[in-house]
Amino acid sequence: TAVDDYARGIHVCRIYGAQTGAAADYAESTARFTRGMQERVRLVATPAAVAVALMQATATFAIAYAVGYRWDATTLAATILFSLAIVTPALRLGHGLDYVAAGRAAAVRLAAALDEPTLPAGEALTVPASSPSDRLEIVDLTVMIADRRVVDGVTHAFRPAAITAITGPSGAGKSTLLKALAGFEIPELGTVRYAGQSVVTIDENLRPQSILLTPQGADVLPATVRENIALAAPDATDAEYTAALRRAQIDISLDTDATSLSGGERQRVGLARVFLSPAAVLLLDEPTSALDDRTAAELLKELRHFAHAEGKTIVIVTHDPALADDADDRLDLDSPNSHNAASRNAALTGA
Repeated sequence: TAVDDYARGIHVCRIYGAQTGAAADYAESTARFTRGMQERVRLVATPAAVAVALMQATATFAIAYAVGYRWDATTLAATILFSLAIVTPALRLGHGLDYVAAGRAAAVRLAAALDEPTLPAGEALTVPASSPSDRLEIVDLTVMIADRRVVDGVTHAFRPAAITAITGPSGAGKSTLLKALAGFEIPELGTVRYAGQSVVTIDENLRPQSILLTPQGADVLPATVRENIALAAPDATDAEYTAALRRAQIDISLDTDATSLSGGERQRVGLARVFLSPAAVLLLDEPTSALDDRTAAELLKELRHFAHAEGKTIVIVTHDPALADDADDRLDLDSPNSHNAASRNAALTGA
């Protein structure tokens, strides 16, 4: 959470300011929470105050007496005592209604999760044999989310041994496209192919050996940094793990508890896995979002060398103009209906 990231990285936040990273996320989350609480209090404060006032002992006795003042003394006394006893359970009932509302909201979220389409598990039990000439490509790709075309008719061939930057405003479908490339979004139309094979036909357990997705703000396991990096290369040595961390622009002990790291440090631990992955296609969602300009530039230099030297196809989603300008290739999604932008880009790159 924003609070956890801010607390764990408090020293860095205090030194480098609060314009970006965990400190900025914390400030934004705090402001959003405050606005939400103010709105809730505004809606319930007056009705709650009136209800509590009406249920105070004096008001309760007065109402009970007004109803039963003509009754005999025994009946009236019982009515007054009963009216006092009912106040506490009634107040608790009001909070109980809050729990009912929360339960209904949770049920709606669960129903939405259960309605999500099932991802194809794939049947091909062999990883496509890769060569420097193999391409990741999309043809007339359309992805629908909640009856909306998030990605609309995009065609592009990603250059091997190169970095391609996917750019565009929020809502243009950049992250959705990246998930589709990894087989985590089902295309409504079109196809995603690698080495001539549809990505969704590859067995889901083998797919990361060909195509690896590193989502934005990738979380870590409650374990050491070594154990987290070992997910990508369990047979690598400590020297190789340390070298990968340095390429990801982070210098920490392999025995460090990964859950104690700040958001930016966790992001770079996730990127260290990239440098050890056997996958030929590496998909990175906002890999520099929590980094300063100098560190981001150094990381891009390492990624470019990695792509060129190892023949990796690296696809990066970014809002950073400098990173996009330094990439080898670029795919612009200039609107939620990005068909025209992608087609122009494909024509310019000769895809």
